[in-house]
Amino acid sequence: DHQAENFIAAYLCCMELGIPKEFIKNGACSVYWPGRFEVVKKGNGNTIILDGAHNIDSADRLCGNVKRVYSRDEVILITSVLQDKEISEIVKKFSEFSSEALFISMDSYERGVSGEKLYKEYGRYFEKSNWFGDIDKAYEYAVTQNKAIIVAGSLYLVGKFKKEVLQLG
Repeated sequence: DHQAENFIAAYLCCMELGIPKEFIKNGACSVYWPGRFEVVKKGNGNTIILDGAHNIDSADRLCGNVKRVYSRDEVILITSVLQDKEISEIVKKFSEFSSEALFISMDSYERGVSGEKLYKEYGRYFEKSNWFGDIDKAYEYAVTQNKAIIVAGSLYLVGKFKKEVLQLG
């Protein structure tokens, strides 16, 4: 939804500027938005969806996209949200698509929060929750649950997951 709206706005701007439709089509076909409902499959069969959803609007859009595909009990969330964001509202929105959350420590980042603090303050929104200081340990636990794994709440978190778990970059 969100990306489609962005595309339509960009398309209309390009048309207004007189850019040929063929150029627009070629550009649209090569667009890649890392960390925006980025679907990754690992060898163990778990589907992993990476989304930097770090504000209420993006959390709402992620929620709608996930709910189109999965029930709450089919999803496990790995999350961390930076301290200058609307944490409560974002995490509450995440609880609409996942019954279980794993809160990750990101306190090594200037605006990061410890997983323990997030767990203590926001774990109540989920039927099941826990916290991990290490994203690798959270992932190791998540794959044992045989659910889709959603990594969301911060683009820093998505980057950390890609680097440390998926070993990309």
